[in-house]
Amino acid sequence: FASGNLEWKNSYNLTAQTDGILQNANFEVGDTVVKGNLVASIDNKTNAVNTETAEEQLAINNENLSLNSPQLQQLRQNITIAENKYQQDRLQAERYERLYKSQSVAKVEYENILLQARNSLSNLNALKAQQNQILQQAKSAVVSTKGQLKNSRVQQAYNQVRAPQNGKVIKKLKATGDFVRKGEVIAVVADDTQVLAVLHVDENSMGKVKLGQPV
Repeated sequence: FASGNLEWKNSYNLTAQTDGILQNANFEVGDTVVKGNLVASIDNKTNAVNTETAEEQLAINNENLSLNSPQLQQLRQNITIAENKYQQDRLQAERYERLYKSQSVAKVEYENILLQARNSLSNLNALKAQQNQILQQAKSAVVSTKGQLKNSRVQQAYNQVRAPQNGKVIKKLKATGDFVRKGEVIAVVADDTQVLAVLHVDENSMGKVKLGQPV
């Protein structure tokens, strides 16, 4: 007689990756699991809400970057008005320059018209710079929100407990309805093709053990 136990090679812990109530854990010890298959699920509504929020925020940010953005539409209108104003002031300045050269207008009048043209150009450039800044901010917001959405989807995927490798369930530590925390072991799975029976043989019985003896 010798007592002993089974030792499974290549075993791993099936671990919860998020907090919540364990659902659909319908497997039992001895059941085979297949890599990638759904083994159980975890009810964590926060992950789903975060994903939905990130999707809505991304839609808003994409809208801000599109031609339909109210802010960009208003800016484009203002730029068009500023461009027309600058063209008028520039032509007026050129006209006054010719008049000044022919001494038909006073120098102060010419300088005032010239200053007006410069101010119009400065206003136009400021509006264009503002438009570029808003576009840059909108692009940055889209990139940031895309990252948040990807992270939220990864977190939401943690609600599904999937087997990372093929194997057989050798221990079941959590059942349907249990509250699990991130990092807690739900079950232990092992490679059922590599099992060792480890026997602890008493010293007095060692002499009875023969090579090829059935166990």
